Amino acid sequence: MFCCLFILFVVFYVQNTQREQLMRRIITKKRRGVKNVMLEIVNSYIGRECAVYTMNAQIIGTVKEVSDGWLLLDNGKDTEAINLDYIIRISPYTRKKRAKKADASD
Repeated sequence: MFCCLFILFVVFYVQNTQREQLMRRIITKKRRGVKNVMLEIVNSYIGRECAVYTMNAQIIGTVKEVSDGWLLLDNGKDTEAINLDYIIRISPYTRKKRAKKADASD
């Protein structure tokens, strides 16, 4: 019992440490005045349906607008504002590929 609790504690501690390190890097880049490369990348996805990966979630929707370090993403139900500093990855999302994978597994 104690061993399981210890393992869970270590896993959560490592995840928290990695998140803190990422936050420190983001803050350091802002202080140095490093140009936000993600702004240029996300501008090419305006009007397209994309999967946006942040530190805590994956959000799928259509990129509506990019300005002042924020991304407006419309997922059909509502519009979400995402800070560009916390975006880890963005990629085009096509529903057709998902359907083909589901058919192949049947």
